[in-house]
Amino acid sequence: MEAGSVTAQDTQLPMCTLKSLFKEVSTENPALVFLVRKIQTLGFHAHKKLREHYSHYGEVAQVLVAHRKLKGIPDAHGQAGLPRMRPGSLGFVIMNSQASVLQILAGGEDQCVAGHFIRVEAYEPKCLTWANMHDTTKDSDDTSTTAESFSNGTSDMVAPASVEALSL
Repeated sequence: MEAGSVTAQDTQLPMCTLKSLFKEVSTENPALVFLVRKIQTLGFHAHKKLREHYSHYGEVAQVLVAHRKLKGIPDAHGQAGLPRMRPGSLGFVIMNSQASVLQILAGGEDQCVAGHFIRVEAYEPKCLTWANMHDTTKDSDDTSTTAESFSNGTSDMVAPASVEALSL
């Protein structure tokens, strides 16, 4: 794929939320994902700039960025204005190889993308995700986390997409 080219996977939906991004990333192998922060300075085309920059390290499978939706400012008659959008400050980059991710993370936490410094971090899932669902070493009787433990607050895991993942 040519550097800078945009795929359908990079097209950001206007109502894409952080919750939907976490849900989508939870199905990916965590070793292929890294987190990017402070990307609001890249603007509304952050996904394109991130893909172009990180494609130099290997093939980028997907770039996920959720922009923030703000309430509209009321006009002089008290009518609510149109909602406004601001560029997202958090995103995920999913690579096709673990070696690419390790090389990117070895570049340090603060990296320059398109003339702007952003923060790059390893993705560490804190819920029942890909790694837990694909672990073949566990017995079928070993169920350390259940939907009940999420609902009564006894689990130390965060469960935005976890409860749905349990129903699979």
